[in-house]
Amino acid sequence: MTILTVVTCLKWAWRDRKNYFIGSNLSIYYYVTDPRSGAKRHKKLVFRGPDFFVVLNPFPKKLRNSWLVDNEGGKYPDIIVEILSTKTRHKDVGEKKEIYEKVFKTHEYFLVDPKKRAITGYRLSQGKYALVEPTKEGLVFSERLGLYLGMHDEPEHQDKIARFFGPDRQPLALPPEELLRQMSLVEKQKQRVREAEARALRAEREKAELIEKLRSLGVNVDELKSK
Repeated sequence: MTILTVVTCLKWAWRDRKNYFIGSNLSIYYYVTDPRSGAKRHKKLVFRGPDFFVVLNPFPKKLRNSWLVDNEGGKYPDIIVEILSTKTRHKDVGEKKEIYEKVFKTHEYFLVDPKKRAITGYRLSQGKYALVEPTKEGLVFSERLGLYLGMHDEPEHQDKIARFFGPDRQPLALPPEELLRQMSLVEKQKQRVREAEARALRAEREKAELIEKLRSLGVNVDELKSK
């Protein structure tokens, strides 16, 4: 529910804007140098799947089932949000943080901790992430969005969940209940399509890597294909 609430309240607040793209559990594909190829410096397509990200001023496209950096003018996300869990915490605060800082150069990175009901924010400063000082209410300001991100009491769920707040530090409104339900269904349908595409791309990448490995071992792959 946390990510859905974050996504829907931002989309609703920005419903008259067109100059942004929101990705929720959507894969970001980018090329890196494959260290195994040594001097050949082959580039390898890899991906990350943040829980939530925003790209400002993207190319005008109506539908994206993934974000391929090379097809987007080299643009990476302006902000990324990850939801911490026991399973993902180590990567989110370690490996992913380093990639978002050094490779993506994403301006702002936010970590939502549902257990502690707290949010930690980082912002690039001279090429490195520096902690963003929260307000006394525990809100963390996003320069790129002009909004705060914080935890909000939700009586319906008897808990605090992540929510965007306006410059006045009041929570952004959610759409009417029926529209919220429709948006939820659409988001779930999009997620299924994205997952299917991600599986297909992974299979294609694994196939290409296998072919490259066989060739490095002296196997005539073209001959195998013809049999």
